[in-house]
Amino acid sequence: MKTIILILSVTVMILSSCTMVRFEQPQPVNTKALKEFPSSWVGVYIADQDTAFVKSNSYKFGKEDESVLSPDKAVLKRVGDYYVLSNKKEEGEWDVILIKPIHNGLEVYAIDYDKNEELVIENLKKIIPVKEIKKGEGNKSDIYVINPGKREFMNLIRKDQFRSLGRLLKIR
Repeated sequence: MKTIILILSVTVMILSSCTMVRFEQPQPVNTKALKEFPSSWVGVYIADQDTAFVKSNSYKFGKEDESVLSPDKAVLKRVGDYYVLSNKKEEGEWDVILIKPIHNGLEVYAIDYDKNEELVIENLKKIIPVKEIKKGEGNKSDIYVINPGKREFMNLIRKDQFRSLGRLLKIR
């Protein structure tokens, strides 16, 4: 549930920002996808007055449609202390969040969009090539797409490119 809430919170945050960082493929690459959420995650969560529901292989947040784990839509993988949820967008790129189990819930992380935009992109470029996609007016990019290998993805985590977006609290 917390995963669902975090996913929705991240999605809202990403959609409301002018610039997005997306991935070319589910992360981390060359890591086996899980078919189900951990059984301890199944239940109902709250965050920011919204409710999320997590089932063994699907999740639903608020009034959104239920999302099912599948290789072409939503992919869950585990790396170290984190679970990585990749959600495919209509454009073909993937939004990626990290989820860390905590007492009474889940903590969700995403690439830090709230920092100085230019600084975030410059820091990413120090780790991995960044492809810019312009969809709007002017010279500013609307989407930055990256394609890290597993080692580069781990460097993104180690170099604090992901920040906490908040916690999902399990209520049942």
